[in-house]
Amino acid sequence: MQAALSASARINLLEETIACAVQDARELMEQEVAMRAGERYERSAAREGQRNGTAPGYVVVGGRKVKMCRPRLCTEEGRDIPLVSYGALQDPTILDQAALGKVIDGVAQRQAHESYARDQRLPADQPAYGDSKSSISRRWIEATGESLAERMNRRLDDRRYLAVLLDGKGFGEHLLVTALGIDEQGHKRVLGIRDGGSEDQAVCAALLQDLMDRGLDVSAGVLVIIDGGKGLAAAVRALWGDVAVLGRCTEHKKRNILEHLPKGERRWVQKALWQAWHLPDAEEAERELRGLIAELEPRWPEAAASLREGLLETLTCQRLGLPRELVDALSSTNLIENAFATRESICHRVRRWRNAAQAKRWATIALLKAERGFGVVASPEAMAELAKSLERHLRQRALAMPLAI
Repeated sequence: MQAALSASARINLLEETIACAVQDARELMEQEVAMRAGERYERSAAREGQRNGTAPGYVVVGGRKVKMCRPRLCTEEGRDIPLVSYGALQDPTILDQAALGKVIDGVAQRQAHESYARDQRLPADQPAYGDSKSSISRRWIEATGESLAERMNRRLDDRRYLAVLLDGKGFGEHLLVTALGIDEQGHKRVLGIRDGGSEDQAVCAALLQDLMDRGLDVSAGVLVIIDGGKGLAAAVRALWGDVAVLGRCTEHKKRNILEHLPKGERRWVQKALWQAWHLPDAEEAERELRGLIAELEPRWPEAAASLREGLLETLTCQRLGLPRELVDALSSTNLIENAFATRESICHRVRRWRNAAQAKRWATIALLKAERGFGVVASPEAMAELAKSLERHLRQRALAMPLAI
């Protein structure tokens, strides 16, 4: 009974609040008319115009267009003079933000009308519109389009990124390749997204080239962790060459290996992989992994071949001598996977991905929302160790290169 009463009281309060908002809007416009035309029946040479009754209009309240009669201000010839207050009260960004908020909060576009009607009930004499499925969808696209262009084209030369993680994520039939950067202070940042049918070299090269065009500087060395796609590896080697230290995601590698094994054999293999990859010494870890290959080879040669392929790259962080906190964080692309976990809460209502633009729009919003809650991957001291390791690695490579004649 008490809950019912409180719900009823809440509805009544909302109705009163919205009615007051509309009344306030009407009074604000009347004040502007009085300032520009003078008081009623007052003749003033300084007035900008004269009153001319009212006209149908609307103001934005709670993310919807609420119908109302607006006062008119006209010239002596009868031409309308726009009211500044009326334009502000119709600000479309308010609608866009409300539509965007509804979708991000998990309300399906087709259910937004019911959501508005339930959460923001209007008085019977205050009709509203602009909250239909098509209106919400259109405003969603408008709201995200500008954010997409602005945030995904931001400059990247304001800091140095010591590590870049590259991973592909499927949205229906569409694949988006995402780049996540980690700067010298250990902060994560979404660097870019590129859509394509697969992680082929052309798609990945286009993403990397876009990052460089926006100021990403990797000339002092960068650790690049990829999900294992051959196109990603080829693109990194082609564009960044020896300045990029390539590492493989151990999570993706583990999944690939286990797919070749019967379910009954997966547990012990997974444990052996975990133990080897968590050894601090790279040479000892390599011996353990090669021993596991020898065990798998007789019965499951496909699993052994999967582990053999790219084995050394799964130990890149250990070979660089990085601190434990960085080895745990950068041995996989889980940082991107975790960022995309927000996607599930935002995108789970989408039943059909119509095109790559739609997928990219949703992915961008999910990633940017996740970015606002990003924590620090590692301490600045640990990141300084990574910078030193990259510098040392590049010197070793330079000494190993044959002299040009």
